[in-house]
Amino acid sequence: MSTVLASALPEKPVLSADGRKLGTVHNLTIDPRSGDFETLLVDPDPDAIDPDAIDRGTPSADPTERDAVDRDDGPLRIPGDAVAAVGDQVIVDLSADRSR
Repeated sequence: MSTVLASALPEKPVLSADGRKLGTVHNLTIDPRSGDFETLLVDPDPDAIDPDAIDRGTPSADPTERDAVDRDDGPLRIPGDAVAAVGDQVIVDLSADRSR
């Protein structure tokens, strides 16, 4: 993936690899020691998905998504290695078999 400025990410729509809108970019986290991109924080889109349906540990959730997304009554926390593409929108691969 090419270099993307963090300042270009806020408010970009976030979609799953299968095309479902998850929400919009809220922020991101970076490991201060290594400088590695750790987590994409996404404000959930209440009309597009039920954020609780992909909350880790929720029985109704797709188990592959449950492992990829964490939510603690705030933004969705998507691991940085799940970001597949960034352009006009951010595409995330929530499958358990994504390459890490």
